[in-house]
Amino acid sequence: MSEAEYLAYDRAHGGTYEYVDGEVVARSSGSAAHDRIQINTVVALRYRLLDASPRAVSRTRARAHGAGQRIHLAETGIYAYPDAAIVWDEPVYASADREAVVNPTVLVEVFSEASEIYDRGAKAVRYRRGASVELILLIDSRRRRVERSQRNADATWTWSEHTSGAISVLELELPLEELYEGVVLATESSRSST
Repeated sequence: MSEAEYLAYDRAHGGTYEYVDGEVVARSSGSAAHDRIQINTVVALRYRLLDASPRAVSRTRARAHGAGQRIHLAETGIYAYPDAAIVWDEPVYASADREAVVNPTVLVEVFSEASEIYDRGAKAVRYRRGASVELILLIDSRRRRVERSQRNADATWTWSEHTSGAISVLELELPLEELYEGVVLATESSRSST
């Protein structure tokens, strides 16, 4: 499918399809845990962007986006709907699609058993190739675990795993307690049923 055909298809079908290497990829529907974590993440990011001290670029221009914001990374051709994103500067839109942001700074995916291989693998690789992308968070919806990848000054990436405390998101601190607030994790529900 061509890029133009994908964009027409995505608009006609409610914006739940991604575009990778000329193919349309349906986003799987999330679990209740996935949904709660995604909402918690967007709210926590938005709150901190409003409340924190300014960075070199005025924070008043930084925006948190949810799963409905289409992202286009020209470096890999991907059109995706991350579960959350931060665009630090004024958003820039794709010339072929005035709804797709091309300059995300932070990309967040909440993954489940069904999406883990793709989200942690091929999708994360494409995200890292995005010129504007500085940070990627991969949040597990089955157990309390967040993987954090940050671009270094020399264009290499540093990876870390977090199971408690807070995660540094640029200069913001994001407590895992807030991300998982109100979530019954699969590991917890299996323990309570035994």
